[in-house]
Amino acid sequence: MKISKRRPQKPAELGESVRHRLDTYALVASAAGVSLLVLAQPSEARIVYTRAHHVIGHLGSYQLDLNNDGTPDVRIFETNHATSESGQLTRLIAAAGASNLVKGYPLWNSIGSRVPFASAVRPGQKIGGSQTRFGYGTAQPMASAATVAGGPAYSLAAWGNLPLIPYRYLGVKFQIHGKTHYGWARMIVKVSGVEITATLTGYAYETVPNKTIVAGKKSDSENNAEILKELALRNTNVEPAGLGRLAQGATGLPAWRRRNELPIPMPQK
Repeated sequence: MKISKRRPQKPAELGESVRHRLDTYALVASAAGVSLLVLAQPSEARIVYTRAHHVIGHLGSYQLDLNNDGTPDVRIFETNHATSESGQLTRLIAAAGASNLVKGYPLWNSIGSRVPFASAVRPGQKIGGSQTRFGYGTAQPMASAATVAGGPAYSLAAWGNLPLIPYRYLGVKFQIHGKTHYGWARMIVKVSGVEITATLTGYAYETVPNKTIVAGKKSDSENNAEILKELALRNTNVEPAGLGRLAQGATGLPAWRRRNELPIPMPQK
């Protein structure tokens, strides 16, 4: 039996135009696959922080735009006028935009009326959720300073002239495309007589709707960094009496720790 020997057939060569079309199809398919992978990635929570330095002085005003979309979310401004007792009254006020609110609580004034005040939120406190009390849709004072009949000036609220840690946070509930978001604005408030000066040093917001944000937290990877910073700052400001405690050695150390320990922020009303 004869075995026929066949020469191996050469693969048919594709024409230049066919090869070009196949390459194009492969490129398009690859790009489409990458696009699908990108679209399939879940959206992650992200805090967007903006560094700032804006001073609000006598009769000054600032439009705070937390997400930098060109629409102000809160107007922070100062007013000053004469009182009926020939004194002066200065107020620093936070007025939330339409459908927005600032974190606030009511204070009783001298005539027995409840007046809403903007909360001076401490670092590490949560803003948002059912545990956060927001204001009443009206302009809320942050700080007030006044004199009556030429007497000494006095101030009201927890924003001004704070020892060691001079800043507090304004908590904001605001809208982006009809959805609720939470943010904060870090401010230093100084009161001298009836003069109030506020400095905005930064602000941030959470990109995920209805997700709470921690006051002072600038990114998702940060773990209460502001509270740790406060603790370090307190420990570097040891008073002379504290040095005396430390000089006592082991017996004085517990008392020094109690004196310099950072208190746990209590929830505000």
